[in-house]
Amino acid sequence: MPLYEYRCQDCGKIYQDLLPLKERDQGNKCPFCGSRAAVRLNSTFSVGDRASASYSSSTTGRSGIGSCSTGMCGLN
Repeated sequence: MPLYEYRCQDCGKIYQDLLPLKERDQGNKCPFCGSRAAVRLNSTFSVGDRASASYSSSTTGRSGIGSCSTGMCGLN
């Protein structure tokens, strides 16, 4: 199930809710004030995990990510 992020229109707080795709736009309940007036926000997402972004010192001759600013350098 996807994790969606919402902003309550009554109290202004941002919260997350784990919902099935078909229920993402239905009025869910704000955990702070109980209101059902929420707007779904566009959330960022992550691809991969920490293990895939680090290098092995045996293949690169270095340990860690080094000077690569994206963490994806040399992963071809």
